[in-house]
Amino acid sequence: MNPQEPPPIYKINEIAAALAKAQGEFLPVEKDGAVNAGKFSYRYSTISAIRKATTPALSKNGLAVTQVIDHIGDLHYLRTVLMHTSGQTIESEMVINVALKPQDLGSLLTYLRRYQLAAILGIVADEDEDGQMAQNAAQPAKQGKMQTTGAPKSDEPHQSTPRPAKASIYNGTAEQQKIVKEILTAKNVPEDCFAKIDELLMGKPSSEIYTIIPQVVADYEKFQREKQDGNQ
Repeated sequence: MNPQEPPPIYKINEIAAALAKAQGEFLPVEKDGAVNAGKFSYRYSTISAIRKATTPALSKNGLAVTQVIDHIGDLHYLRTVLMHTSGQTIESEMVINVALKPQDLGSLLTYLRRYQLAAILGIVADEDEDGQMAQNAAQPAKQGKMQTTGAPKSDEPHQSTPRPAKASIYNGTAEQQKIVKEILTAKNVPEDCFAKIDELLMGKPSSEIYTIIPQVVADYEKFQREKQDGNQ
């Protein structure tokens, strides 16, 4: 091997080329799941829908995905691995709280598996609720029918869903906080994380909430685990 050449494990040239071809062959991903949290609703793609739309193209191009729970000592995490016949891989990991009740743990794993799978394949698996958060926060308390801004997406379940032209900035109004709480509750985020997420979201586009959630939850679970270890 050339001393200047990186070891195979760090190469992604072949898997990147195969993924690029596969992405061009993915079928439209159906948004077959729905969340209705009172003031807003949105649709999303379940794991089954993502698999159905992507597995044929992945297999055709020598790609496969596996998702496993692994651990280092007491630290457990969900690992999603995109594998190629060349031996090259792309991986994504996220810490999980195995101390949850079985039902809650199952819900969390389903949530994380869906997000990791969509992310590693470059799939858009959720509607953009940023527009709904902004529109709801801007509306007066007493208002009649909701009006639509711009043309709705073809896969939106409600044709009256508002879509402002520009992303809103989160400034912590009571209405925005209420909507954020609804989103976090719908996504099974621990309540102890709400205040930190609100703090980190302040002054940023509302859509940043989906980047902040995994970071805060992972830190929270790590803290809880370390706290448990300290009490033993």
